[in-house]
Amino acid sequence: MGGPGFKLSGQTVRNIPFNRIEAWANELRDNVGARLNAESPDLRRAISHFRSGPPRTVGLPGRPAPQLTWVDRMLLAQSDDGREPQAPGLPLVDHLPARTIRIDASLPVPANGRYGDAFYQAVAEMYLQLVRYVRSPAGVIADANNVPVSTAHRWIKVARARQYLPPGTRGKAG
Repeated sequence: MGGPGFKLSGQTVRNIPFNRIEAWANELRDNVGARLNAESPDLRRAISHFRSGPPRTVGLPGRPAPQLTWVDRMLLAQSDDGREPQAPGLPLVDHLPARTIRIDASLPVPANGRYGDAFYQAVAEMYLQLVRYVRSPAGVIADANNVPVSTAHRWIKVARARQYLPPGTRGKAG
């Protein structure tokens, strides 16, 4: 997939679900933010154990020497001498089975037509929940509430104006 001269097509870039990535990141903001400046493990000391030669696999009397563990191999792979190759990468996410997500997108639509803050807060919460999984949250909201998509778009627009949702990006849900 990658390599020298690798280029992404415009269509590939357009298919990246940035709205879902942003929604996921915002959902985990506190957890991720707390780890951004965390120290990573320092493997230098563990690697230095192998600088003088291969790991010593000393067995007990009458027992064979133990095999290298995955930890031994991982640490050896971090050294520069190339004695142990790096482990192959994980498979692409595309190979994982898809999950079916069922979300009841019905909203407490006031019968009298007076939409207050509570309604637009509910619209915003539903939108943020849906945007993680679907390309058109407004369409799902419209279908669940038996209203035209234009009505759902208007609800979302008002929720943005009341700052229950962040400003939108033209052409993208989010």
